Amino acid sequence: MKELFLILSGYELAEAVIKRVRRYAVEFLSSSSEGDFPNIEDAGLDLIQKVMRDELQHWIKYFILDEHRKFVVQCHARGLSTSEAAWELMSEDISLNYLGRNEALGVDILRNILIHSLSYTISINICLIFGC
Repeated sequence: MKELFLILSGYELAEAVIKRVRRYAVEFLSSSSEGDFPNIEDAGLDLIQKVMRDELQHWIKYFILDEHRKFVVQCHARGLSTSEAAWELMSEDISLNYLGRNEALGVDILRNILIHSLSYTISINICLIFGC
């Protein structure tokens, strides 16, 4: 999967990652007929979606680029909160927009991850610039 981040970007990257994670979720649930999960025929789309979202959350940090961090700093300079900046970023960036769709992470999960990740990043940058 890491190779995808080296050769793809934008919408194509998000689409490829989501497809791989979806395939993993289906295979994982199909092979766990005696495990913690019911057989895939009984699981339905909700369980596939849950496994996908759990897995996708681990990959979001690789989608956050320096240009996204700069965008958030600019949003802060305009007086927007990190929450508002995350919303703006999701609206403007095609890969993050795609990850925010219901068939991927969903808007609320992605926004919460971005708020946490970008708040931490912004705090580090402020400490580096002004000292803490």
